[in-house]
Formats: sequence, structure tokens, C-alpha cells
Amino acid sequence: IVAARVLATYPLAENPKMQKYVTLVGETVAAYSARPSLDWHFAVIETPMVNAFSCPGGYIFITSGALAKIESEAELAAVLGHEVAQVAVAHVVDPCQRAASVWGTSKRSSTRATLALTMSSTLCGRR
Repeated sequence: IVAARVLATYPLAENPKMQKYVTLVGETVAAYSARPSLDWHFAVIETPMVNAFSCPGGYIFITSGALAKIESEAELAAVLGHEVAQVAVAHVVDPCQRAASVWGTSKRSSTRATLALTMSSTLCGRR
């Protein structure tokens, strides 16, 4: 239900190659997660907002704005890996439902997303 609300609000990015690439990186990361057999779904949604998030059922979204900030495949894998981990350990239900009610309306949410992306990039650089 949450993923459907996201897709009803934001269109998928109309770049099949980019969607395929994000799916490939995401599925590779998910294969090494605590739930590799889950039916994972990865998608790029079209918005300049910098964000990535997960929804119940293995739905992972990243914004085109976030992709514009990512500088390497390793950074993309780190961001998607963070979201995969949220689903794998089932921490996603309450935060995602809360976010669905305010998605796109809160500067604080955007700031948190930017911070999460920066932290993921920093952690990736240490590897």
C-alpha cells in the first residue's frame, strides 16, 4: 500500500537504462542481505528531492535527485544497501508509513535524506 502511494504521487523516471542499472545494483546488494529470497523491487522516481527509502515487501525507491548527487557505483550500492537492510530487518514499516503522510512536504525529511546520503557516501569511501 505504501509503495503504491509513492508511485501514485511520483512518476517513475523515464529512463529504462537507468532503471535497469539501479535494479541490477540493488539486486546484487540484496543477494547478500539477510533476506536474499525476498522479491525485491527497485525503482527510480522522478523528483529533484534527494532521497532514497524502502517500503514493506522489498520495494526500494531512489529519487532522480539522489542519483544526480551519487558519484560512483559504490555510493549507489551503499545507499541501496542501507535501504535493503531496513527491509531485511523489518525496521521499515512504521517510519515508511509516517513518511508517506508527509512525503515531499517536510524540509526536515529532505535534510535527513541528504544527511543519510552523505553518511552512506562517507562510509563507502572508507571501504
